[in-house]
Amino acid sequence: MIVFNQKIKKGEPKIYIGEDAHPYAKDGILLVADGLGGRGGYPHTKANKSILEKDKFYEFVFGDVFNKAVDEEFVDYVVNGFSELFEMKDYYFECESAMRTSGYFASRLVAAIALHEIKYVGIFDKEKLFDDIEKNKDRIDDVLRLYAENLANNIRKKLGYIAKKIGLEIETSVTGAYLLPTTLQIALTKERETEVQAVFLWAGDSRAYKWDECGLMQITEDHEDSETMYNLISLSRAFNIESKFERFDKPLVLFVATDGCYKCSCYSSPLEMEMTFLNVFNGSETQEEAAKSFEEDYRRIGRHDDSNSMALQLFGYKDSDGEEDYFVFKEAVKERLKYIESNIVGKLPDIFEVDYSEEARKIKEKKDDIIFADTADWINSKNIFDYIWVLMRNAQYEPFIKAKKENLDKLSALKDKVLYVKKRAMDWFENNKKLFLSPPESEEDNKTLFDKLISGGLDGRYVSLDSELQSTKRSRKIAENKEEFLAIEKELNDIKEEQARLCNQQREIILQYTMRFWRARRNEIVRKIWAERRDLLDEKEREEKEARISTLNKENEQILEKIGIRDKLYAEYNKNYKKYLKGTKL
Repeated sequence: MIVFNQKIKKGEPKIYIGEDAHPYAKDGILLVADGLGGRGGYPHTKANKSILEKDKFYEFVFGDVFNKAVDEEFVDYVVNGFSELFEMKDYYFECESAMRTSGYFASRLVAAIALHEIKYVGIFDKEKLFDDIEKNKDRIDDVLRLYAENLANNIRKKLGYIAKKIGLEIETSVTGAYLLPTTLQIALTKERETEVQAVFLWAGDSRAYKWDECGLMQITEDHEDSETMYNLISLSRAFNIESKFERFDKPLVLFVATDGCYKCSCYSSPLEMEMTFLNVFNGSETQEEAAKSFEEDYRRIGRHDDSNSMALQLFGYKDSDGEEDYFVFKEAVKERLKYIESNIVGKLPDIFEVDYSEEARKIKEKKDDIIFADTADWINSKNIFDYIWVLMRNAQYEPFIKAKKENLDKLSALKDKVLYVKKRAMDWFENNKKLFLSPPESEEDNKTLFDKLISGGLDGRYVSLDSELQSTKRSRKIAENKEEFLAIEKELNDIKEEQARLCNQQREIILQYTMRFWRARRNEIVRKIWAERRDLLDEKEREEKEARISTLNKENEQILEKIGIRDKLYAEYNKNYKKYLKGTKL
């Protein structure tokens, strides 16, 4: 059974946007491939136009690459895999969005090459592989490693040859782009009387799964770390094909799938994925009907991806006459549904109806709405303003530190200027002291007279003329030098005014940048006040908010309790789900 759903861009002309290859499920071979839309998301505009001719396509692309003895069914699979090219033939090179991406070509070319090698190249013969495994039971890993290495080498050589032949090259300057990048997942099976032997070969994050009466199990582990693929097939970097051998008791289901089938946003765990599987088969009368139902489901729940692909095979579900029987399989599905109903749904009735994490998020949003409501005026409270000022100072808020330093630097410069002007006043006095003194008055008298004449300095006072001196007989001569002295006096007076302005500005800086700090970090400050200093708030406002939040906290406790039950159920489920994962990393 195969499942294949691909998105089509709305409007005219028809534009396909998926990058999965057509799945394959026959002769004990299950295969899927998913071209990368990120690293291989650029179109191949330079491709040879002959690829659009359906009747000539196979011979043109694969004629001198593949064995001449291939059967018609294989040729049909390969050609149908590129059906989008032929459907869009009339406008393919006229519309860039119609041109297929490197990921599109990669998945289909690699699927065709891999299937060809397994079906028609002797060293990859499936029966020979299982015979070699049987003969080398103590060296199975070596047998698989050699098989996988040879398969990878053949894919690399033939993919490279075909790419040059039909004109596929990197056509983007985006850093990190690959030529023909794709995942690949293959399951080769050999059915025996009581068991199924299977060899899994893969690169990337397309997966193999098993299902039986115990539930869903993931068999292969993604070549992915922190959402970055570290091993995938492409012509831009070296790659490996990982291999694995398993024996399974019958009856069971084996299937391989691209990430469009398991990364659905509605799956909070593999349990939800299994429920999709069970509900589809339980509601279908035939495998063909089930395949259509899967495709409908993925159009609805698999919208995160452009395509969803699965290849599936049933093993050992036989009737009393020993014939394969879909309804025997459905009975196993029903029994599994009963088990889940009793052991999982029975413990948490709404586990499949309610997204508890989303409910907890909504409650948090409601609490935030209450906490942050009517907080714009908090800054007008002196107590809160002072608290925010302390927060800003302790946080070493850079804009405030910079503005404060600039202001203090200006005040420091004024102090230096005062000293300079005072020296000028001293020089003036030295040049004119005879106007004030009569011999033989002492130098001490000089100092006394200068102190009378000069006042001011760093404390903001300024030079002034002594009124008694102005009434003496020397007043006439003093008047002659008065202009220079008054200029000095005015300069010191201006400095005093500037000092006073800067002192006031220091207070303005505190006000201005405390308000700025509040605007920049309001949410953070509101949370801090609510968590640590509710005493700063108006009592009525605080009590009203606390009462409303208390109601939400009770709701949240119930949700958290359900999350705890859900997580415990998931943990128990995952023990079986991860049974076959070994955590290997290439």
